[in-house]
Amino acid sequence: LRRRALADYTTAVKLKGDNDNWWFQKGVLHEGFAEREECDRAFRRAAVLLQKKKNRNAVQRQRLAWSLLNNCNNLVQKGDIVAAMKMGDEAVAIAPRMPFAQLNRAVAYERYHDYKTALEAADLAIQAARGNIPSAFLLKSRVFDTLGDLRSAHENASLALRVGGGANAAGAVSAYDSALGRHESALFLLAKIREAE
Repeated sequence: LRRRALADYTTAVKLKGDNDNWWFQKGVLHEGFAEREECDRAFRRAAVLLQKKKNRNAVQRQRLAWSLLNNCNNLVQKGDIVAAMKMGDEAVAIAPRMPFAQLNRAVAYERYHDYKTALEAADLAIQAARGNIPSAFLLKSRVFDTLGDLRSAHENASLALRVGGGANAAGAVSAYDSALGRHESALFLLAKIREAE
């Protein structure tokens, strides 16, 4: 059914290529099939069309932010960090309260080694998600680890675990427990991780 919908959107954009909603929906469907290149192309086209509109409604602003956010994520994965930072900044400018816009921006800045901006963006993601975004806490944990602040890294990994960070957060907490000399706690967490697998 989704493949049929994708075929319909593909035909529709060939007939009328200036419909931002069709490009956006096409991007969403490609994303669902993990077709990164096609997804990226569709979201880029949707973003271009939406950026041309002067008076965007709330739904269009959300679509534009999501399109930019997707492109930011893909650019990070491709290693084009400077372009990813630009996309992340644009997404945040359009939807500053969208947690994943802030988070992807944080990831781009972390990869660029601008740790101050990465931490600020992660904090804004946490604030926008009302504290329920384990990946932002894990990002902060990685940054603090890189900066040599193991206590703050441990604290953020623990927060990630508390809000549902799963095995990744538990593994990070266990590693920091061990590094900080809390071996019993580290062993306990490792046993719990193995038990859950």
